[in-house]
Amino acid sequence: MRYAKHLARKYSKPIIPIHHMEAHALTARMENSDLNFPFLCLLASGGHCQLALVKSVSEFILLGESLDSSPGSCFDRVARALNLHALPEYQNINGGKAIELAAYKSTNSNRFVFGLPLLEQRNCQFSFDGLRGVCIQRIDEMRKRLKMAPNETIPYYEDFCASLLKIMTKHLLQRTQRAIHYCDRFGAFGHGNNKLPKAFVFSGGVACNDFIYKAMDQMVSQFDFKSYRCSKRLCSDNGVMIAWNGIERWRENENFYRNLDIDSVLPDCFAKLGTNQTEQVSKKHMKCDWVKVPCMETETLTLD
Repeated sequence: MRYAKHLARKYSKPIIPIHHMEAHALTARMENSDLNFPFLCLLASGGHCQLALVKSVSEFILLGESLDSSPGSCFDRVARALNLHALPEYQNINGGKAIELAAYKSTNSNRFVFGLPLLEQRNCQFSFDGLRGVCIQRIDEMRKRLKMAPNETIPYYEDFCASLLKIMTKHLLQRTQRAIHYCDRFGAFGHGNNKLPKAFVFSGGVACNDFIYKAMDQMVSQFDFKSYRCSKRLCSDNGVMIAWNGIERWRENENFYRNLDIDSVLPDCFAKLGTNQTEQVSKKHMKCDWVKVPCMETETLTLD
């Protein structure tokens, strides 16, 4: 922050404060000129998992968030427990990508059964710690039962990855579908003849996962949503997304940032995303009839 203020003074430039997750949500607009407000956004990364209704560059309604860790963290920890990095084809990629690629080699994605997180809670919250713990426990038990060394990869690891990917996807799908119902019930996209186009954005590092995005696209399309995500190289490029958010904010309120006192700008490590409506969603206690998602119904995971 000190260096940013130094640059601003040296070159007579304004400072535009940026919220990390807001920037993630808006990056898709950089490549999609038809993506207008409002839109529903699932932000999933190695550090976060949040559902938000994005009403403008600076107006966000938080509908759900993780109660513990993130999907990216869960993928990474389980990939390490499986020792996927010891296999040549997965040595130089992150855990989430390794699990996705291994899952495509599965012949039975139902071999391992995992419970769905927060099944009894009718809200849009997420949880990944329990799923991660169960996965690591299963891996340890299998190694012990088969008398394997700690650095060995368990049998059927491809099926294990596919089962994990499917239950993770199902958790994300169900919470997102409930958010869609909540938005529809309260007219977030208008009513009657004044209905607005419905858009869904999948953003953050986990949005690089093609299987999850395909499942999301198949689900939201059944509610007349058009789905978007930015290029994979931009899903985790923090520099570009922050710069783009700066451009969007400048366009929205140039005079404010021209007159913003540089000394008044301070970093806020605990800044929340928009207006929190997670409690309101929970109080509605909405029951959902889950739609069928074709790619989730098959034993082998493909992108065809």
